[in-house]
Amino acid sequence: MAPNRISLSPLQVENIKRAATKRKRATPGLTHSEALDQLATEHGFSNWSLLAKAANQAKPSPGRAAIPRNFEVRVSGWVIPERQVAQFWHVYMPSRYPEKHYRGFRRIPEHWDVKRRSFESTLTAMEQLRMNVAFMDATELLPSKAFVSLFPDFGQDAGLDHHCVWRTADAKYIVSNEPYRGSSKREVTKRWCEANGWSYRELPKSIGMHNTCSAECPDDCTFHTALVLMSPPKKGADVDLIAERLIAHFEELNAIAMGPEKTPADAS
Repeated sequence: MAPNRISLSPLQVENIKRAATKRKRATPGLTHSEALDQLATEHGFSNWSLLAKAANQAKPSPGRAAIPRNFEVRVSGWVIPERQVAQFWHVYMPSRYPEKHYRGFRRIPEHWDVKRRSFESTLTAMEQLRMNVAFMDATELLPSKAFVSLFPDFGQDAGLDHHCVWRTADAKYIVSNEPYRGSSKREVTKRWCEANGWSYRELPKSIGMHNTCSAECPDDCTFHTALVLMSPPKKGADVDLIAERLIAHFEELNAIAMGPEKTPADAS
């Protein structure tokens, strides 16, 4: 059937979701699901479910988009509710670069040891660490200490939240910013970029390094973040190129479980 021959990129699907949100707000009585179905029909599908299914089937296979990861780092999870270790495990995570390549990033813990008070919080922190490594592997960016030179006023008006400064191999800069999706900070960031000549790009859901929205999150979700890439007018890297690298590779680079072979429930 025709709908199955239509190919949509993740970015196109994200743009359709945004358009549905705008249509819902502009049309009294229209639900978000109805708006999604309307947009799906306009793109050649009978409903939103069929569009989402076709878009998922059209994703490039990991083999075709694979980034070589010929190294590995050992990440250790430690559950320490009190003074004694209740549980620990190791995960050998494939990486694009040797371990020392990642040491300059402040979110990488010493000796790659992740220590929390509960199993759930430890696993969440390890998954965030995995996303941090995936971000660096996909983008080839290096951590930078150029924050003060890029934001001489300490970025007070830029809506910065869970932000990091990065540089390319030829000393061009990108700032990753992860304000919570439903907060006003995201729009503040965009307005600041436009006023100051910065380029920016908001990434689709599920791509980020902190507390990222999943594909199931509503557009006004206030519990998770959205990743916004920002590039200064001088010595700025190509924000669209970096974004497309993430869109193409982020999912495959995160396809590794960070939990132990046995969960606390299994062990009991």
